[in-house]
Amino acid sequence: MSEKYYESQFTLLNTALSPINFDLEFNRPFDIANLRSLNRMLRPREKQNVDVRFKLDLKLLNQMNNLKLIRPSPLANDQNRYFQLNDEIRLKFSNDIHQTVPVMARIYLPELKLDKHHLDFGKTLVGQQRCLQMLMRNPSKSSLLWRLKIDNDKLDTFETDLNFGFLEANKVYVSKSEQLINVFFTAK
Repeated sequence: MSEKYYESQFTLLNTALSPINFDLEFNRPFDIANLRSLNRMLRPREKQNVDVRFKLDLKLLNQMNNLKLIRPSPLANDQNRYFQLNDEIRLKFSNDIHQTVPVMARIYLPELKLDKHHLDFGKTLVGQQRCLQMLMRNPSKSSLLWRLKIDNDKLDTFETDLNFGFLEANKVYVSKSEQLINVFFTAK
């Protein structure tokens, strides 16, 4: 992922009986998607849509250490951890009126859960192979890439049928947010 944009929209309406000019100010990672095509003057009773955009990129992800991680209360329906950015779009009108539009973005963290904390292959004879299954699950609202590495196996007694993969975000409808992994043990 190099960058991804998320958009929302608000509408400006001139309720005055005369035309009014305006200017917009914003802070990154928020910006105005249609800034160049935006008409900066509203005639009486005219309305105009403003497309607000949030840019998620590697630079922002690297700065997430400076943000507060939000952990929902155990009683909340949504148990996903996320970072939240709050800011505002500032509107300055030609009649010296200032107005702000609050903007907010949540960056949900991926989460990987396993159905087992350890694998017990039981008694195994030399040369015999046993297979146990382990289910990996992503219960979060954010997709994830995973890679499996077996440490401290100098005799190559353990192997898996998959070493890496992609788990989709857990959505209301059926998604590929789970992966069954076969772990093999060969006694040597």
